[in-house]
Amino acid sequence: MKIDFNPFPNLETERLILRKLTEDDMYDVFNMRKDPSLHEYTDTKPDEQLDDTIDYIRKMSQGIDENKWILWGLEDKDTGRIIGTISIWNIYPADEKAELGFGMIPDFRGGGLMTEALREVVDYSFRDMDLNRLEAFTEESNLKSISLLERCGFIENRRVIDQSPFDGREYKMVVLTRTHPERL
Repeated sequence: MKIDFNPFPNLETERLILRKLTEDDMYDVFNMRKDPSLHEYTDTKPDEQLDDTIDYIRKMSQGIDENKWILWGLEDKDTGRIIGTISIWNIYPADEKAELGFGMIPDFRGGGLMTEALREVVDYSFRDMDLNRLEAFTEESNLKSISLLERCGFIENRRVIDQSPFDGREYKMVVLTRTHPERL
């Protein structure tokens, strides 16, 4: 298994450039992260001010530089705007597995862009990182996310209850898994 994100691995799909976020992206990322719909099924909170977003970008960048995780900003080729993010995190080298996370601003949802990004990142995780398994934890009422993952070859593996450290809310999580195609 290979965990080395330096230099940063830019990826590309038909309509997207997947790249490292910079502070120049702060307004696009803030507009995404302040949207309550992005946090509806998670225990995360919307960014309240631009400084929250700058701190987020810096934290993500530091984690990438330290090979703790990788997060791509999804740049729309037509507009040049960051419209979402996708990440591989909670990496367990001994188990050759990691967790997938993603989000996109509402105006760009439903057009297949996240499907493009997700397929490219899954390919990267198996081809370049040599992961054996990717997992995605999705709240059971987030049917669009579950459907997206299933279209990208993920299958339900198990269900777990997750409790928010912020407000104690319980989330009924569906864990979807995709295994390296050559190691089935």
